[in-house]
Amino acid sequence: MTNPTDGATRHPASRWTRLLRWRRTSATEAAQAEANLLGRCKAILQIQDTRLDGGSQNFIHSIVAGAASNPTLVCLPGYGSGSGFLYRNLDDLSKHFCTYAVDWLGTGLSGRPTFDAKSREEAEDFFVSSLASWQEKIGLKKMILMGHSLGGYLAATYALRHPEHVEHLILVCPAAIAGKPVESGIPKRVRSAWTWRGQLWRFIKLMWTWGVTPQSIVRLLGPWGPDLVGTYVSSRFHGLVADPQEVRDLQAYFYQITAAKGSGEFALRHIMTPFAWAVHALEGRLENLEVPVTFIYGEDDWMDPAAAERALKRLRKKQGAPKVASDQQIVSIPDAGHFVFMDQPELFDKELVEVCSAYINRGHESTKDVQEDAEVLPNTSAKVPIVEAAVAF
Repeated sequence: MTNPTDGATRHPASRWTRLLRWRRTSATEAAQAEANLLGRCKAILQIQDTRLDGGSQNFIHSIVAGAASNPTLVCLPGYGSGSGFLYRNLDDLSKHFCTYAVDWLGTGLSGRPTFDAKSREEAEDFFVSSLASWQEKIGLKKMILMGHSLGGYLAATYALRHPEHVEHLILVCPAAIAGKPVESGIPKRVRSAWTWRGQLWRFIKLMWTWGVTPQSIVRLLGPWGPDLVGTYVSSRFHGLVADPQEVRDLQAYFYQITAAKGSGEFALRHIMTPFAWAVHALEGRLENLEVPVTFIYGEDDWMDPAAAERALKRLRKKQGAPKVASDQQIVSIPDAGHFVFMDQPELFDKELVEVCSAYINRGHESTKDVQEDAEVLPNTSAKVPIVEAAVAF
């Protein structure tokens, strides 16, 4: 491996520069926020930023844990999330997998190239092609591919295009499985343009069409952005995270990946419509899947597993018997919502290991060819990654 020196160091900003900024985010602070969160892990972690072809912002950030001889598990986050959200799972997963927690290009701590997709196909290609390039750069031959929420939709799109590289597809609370029902029109309460609800509905649709995202609102708020994100995190994970310092670390990490330069977030309006309906639903596409697939939902998830049931019914009709015991299955985890792996980390990890038992229990052949010329910046510190060993945004 070679360590590229061009733009490889995160230069810390001066104290006054940090205080006077409108948007209080930087590559250094993002890396440190991730490091603080991952400091709770006992497993040996390696932080990698893998350069892809193209400009300086074309790189993919990943957190690696576990022995290379284990089955390879690649975990992909959902919309607005990041690989650091797996900090409660990496210790357990590293015992069974060579785990890669990967930030999609344009999100998390990955590079933020200009996002200029004009269609659903171009938006999907932005993510799928860059993931394929990353997989090739680091030398992965085969991987268990796990995607959460919108990351599940994109992981499924990848598996449909590149089945030769996917051993098993795991969709965790996946988004965009179902399309908008034919009978669902404009809700009655907002049909009139002369009511405040009707005006709000039309304003939201207009903002969606223009590509306004939650992240862009946080950036617009400048120094008030951290407070908004902090309130959301405290509300969303209330009762789940008891340690005040852990709450602050999660807030800081989420703010940094939210307020960073806009890029991949702008894909949302091309892939989904308001109220999270798919533009091109996976329900009718998964029947062409050539690899085993398993769905995992939180019992209280707002994503409806009924769409997964319908998709699997079509898949079974076309492809017949399951390829492995966990193929064509839906797993439900009790007392858990959309962030099922955070709500019930131990139970989620246990179920995931069970789903992948066919690969863990066999004498697993190597799924990686080491690419000596891959431009990767590794960090093998035991607990907290060294923030300077990363590529600047």
